[in-house]
Amino acid sequence: MKKLIIFSAFILLCWSLKAQISFGYRGGYGSYSMKSLSAFQEAACSSSIFPAKVVTQFPGYFTHRLYLGKPNWSPLNGAYVGYLTTAGRISISDFSGKYMFDMVLNGFQDGFHLDEIISQAAGIDFRGYLEFGATTTFLQLREYLKVGDEEVEETYRFMGHGIDVQPGISAMYQLSNFRFGCYLGYELSIAAAFYEQGNPKTKLGTSSSNLAKPEWTGVRTGIEVTYIIGKKLHD
Repeated sequence: MKKLIIFSAFILLCWSLKAQISFGYRGGYGSYSMKSLSAFQEAACSSSIFPAKVVTQFPGYFTHRLYLGKPNWSPLNGAYVGYLTTAGRISISDFSGKYMFDMVLNGFQDGFHLDEIISQAAGIDFRGYLEFGATTTFLQLREYLKVGDEEVEETYRFMGHGIDVQPGISAMYQLSNFRFGCYLGYELSIAAAFYEQGNPKTKLGTSSSNLAKPEWTGVRTGIEVTYIIGKKLHD
């Protein structure tokens, strides 16, 4: 809700100044390290009473970001909100029943975007960019067991907070009020350990010295579309 209020206030301010506003979207692929969470998953698998196996270990997945900016303010020219997701699964299944231990992560980001044109050729702007912000990650642990007609399920919810920075490059082509292009960056993430929702003292990990945390560090690449509206005040 706070992010929505800030975005709405920014739009109203720009309209009141009769200035340009840019609305952008980046959609693409992200890879994630998740080293400490993978270690926790492997420890959970080893300690299970069932001969289960790790079948999914936090693979890269689609990423999304929405941008709101002032294209004539350079180099600080926008703010963003974003979304990331990945998951892990331990599982075993046979004729007698099924066991699963799932970990689903949903990351919500917000921050600021800076970019600058570094070269131009054939109508294409090559830009260097830097994004910095914060990520709140929600982790749901779900343990499920079915034996015959009997089913047991337990769910636990955790949260994690971190900061991140993403340097990168983009290539953009402008056609009327639209800009189209692609980007390539690398996101560095620093985060604190997961804690149980409603009980911050309870951390997730195999021990106090081996806590699990959201590590979204990895490559980011994809496409970008921006639409610019409003009166142009200056170049």
